[in-house]
Amino acid sequence: MKSTDAGGGESAFVITRVVDAPRELVWRMYTQADHLKNWFGPKGFPMTHCSMDLRVGGMFHYCLQMPGGGSEMWGRWIFRAIEPPRRLVTVTSFSDAEGGVTRHPLAPGWPLHMLGETLFDDEADGKTRITVTTTALDASEAEIATFKGGFASMTQGWSGTFQQFSDYLATLK
Repeated sequence: MKSTDAGGGESAFVITRVVDAPRELVWRMYTQADHLKNWFGPKGFPMTHCSMDLRVGGMFHYCLQMPGGGSEMWGRWIFRAIEPPRRLVTVTSFSDAEGGVTRHPLAPGWPLHMLGETLFDDEADGKTRITVTTTALDASEAEIATFKGGFASMTQGWSGTFQQFSDYLATLK
């Protein structure tokens, strides 16, 4: 797992994980609501809403409950590219219950939109490498700085998400 600076003044957050599952299964786990609701989100943040419209222009809309029954955190992905079972490109935003774009509930200086790319690559022995790359989209310099300042938190959140992915994957075997 790593965070990198893509150069040219743009920041890119990149995290990679190899999972013990074939790419086609990993793709389904990322693109079907019945799977996503069981693993997506940082560890300890259960998903209370999950809808998926998997088409270019469609939306994955979800709600995560903060630990201990705390506040809700809504999010959405708008799909820009879908190349099964290899690549997803999304515009990712914090959201409200209606699917509108909102500011990050804990970091008001966070960019409104982020460009996300998730790649799924075959590895030896039937495993899959998942690479998630996220950049601030149409963001001010201050928003980019806030985004870059969040890389450690994003690494922690994605690490917990990947752990939940692996835990859920184990229930499917």
